[in-house]
Amino acid sequence: MKSDSEKSLNNKAVSLLNLSKPDEAIKELEKAIKLSPNNPTLMNNKAVTLIDLKRQDEALNILDEVINIDPDFFKAYNNKGTIYFNQKNLI
Repeated sequence: MKSDSEKSLNNKAVSLLNLSKPDEAIKELEKAIKLSPNNPTLMNNKAVTLIDLKRQDEALNILDEVINIDPDFFKAYNNKGTIYFNQKNLI
């Protein structure tokens, strides 16, 4: 992550998610992503939060973006696998 502001927004979002406040976490992550739109960590964390909100299709779209930005970002593949497993959409 680039700036302390992005890092603090991400940390706040993670804390909110841990407090079962995913809607508030999404807002913080969106602020952070505006500061660093191609940051795979921030985008992945938003996808994880969307998974928590049962918004898997949105999460999959974001994870595809993450993979396009950084094909080596393994967490995106792992999270996509988790979604497919939960949907019983296995190959």
